[in-house]
Amino acid sequence: MVPKLPFRSRQQSGHTVKGDVSRKLGFAANAGLSQCCGANMKLTMDDIIKRVRALGLGFLGRIDSRRIDFALGYIDHNELPLAFDTLCDYICDYSNSITRIEYDEIRSLEIHFGTPVNSRISSIMAGMVFGT
Repeated sequence: MVPKLPFRSRQQSGHTVKGDVSRKLGFAANAGLSQCCGANMKLTMDDIIKRVRALGLGFLGRIDSRRIDFALGYIDHNELPLAFDTLCDYICDYSNSITRIEYDEIRSLEIHFGTPVNSRISSIMAGMVFGT
């Protein structure tokens, strides 16, 4: 579990509680990937947070919801890069495949973070892509 900090509870942050990873983001999780800002558009931190959440929620049914909730929980503790990295690890370890759209979104988020995911994860994900 993500450690709970005394100054901000998960309920106060609006993040998911007790495995309920289907909270509303302002857009549907799958639609979030197609509604992402263009590559040339400057993104705010809120935009990136929504994109990481949408990416994670898109794996419901393929990855245990507790793992997704754990990874996304880092966002509430100002650890967005750690949330993204953990999510990528879980995708590699617990998902059998990813779509081309999901793969492209991961690559796009890497650019926005300014740091690529490690080469092991990148090569595994490239081999998991279907629907190309």
